[in-house]
Amino acid sequence: MKKMICLAVSMLVLAGLAAPAAEQSPPAVVSVPSEMKRVVLVRLKYNTDLLEGLRQAVKDEKITNAVILSGVGSVTRFHVHAVSNTTLPAKLAFGGHLHEGTTVFTFAVITLGVLDDNADLGRFDDSNWR
Repeated sequence: MKKMICLAVSMLVLAGLAAPAAEQSPPAVVSVPSEMKRVVLVRLKYNTDLLEGLRQAVKDEKITNAVILSGVGSVTRFHVHAVSNTTLPAKLAFGGHLHEGTTVFTFAVITLGVLDDNADLGRFDDSNWR
């Protein structure tokens, strides 16, 4: 393994590319290209927890990476975050997260765009990568 790492670094240097630094600051904009493999529509019925329903659909459909393309329906309860300060680190939490307790009223339909399983989205929700 050590020989492979040294070989890879040597190849980068020989190719005229800088070897990756151990601790680089993140770029201002990060983009990850990915093809959409398929579209999955998820229908949730009355009194279903929206987050738990989506978790179940992701498990059933064996989804690794997806984006929410659209959502329609109604809820009887919801949980929304609001960040209470404007300096880092943020207190409480970041907005936009879905939490348990968001309960479907009539019905809800969420459309998921399923991405390539190999798309590296690991740092997109990393609050320390700023």
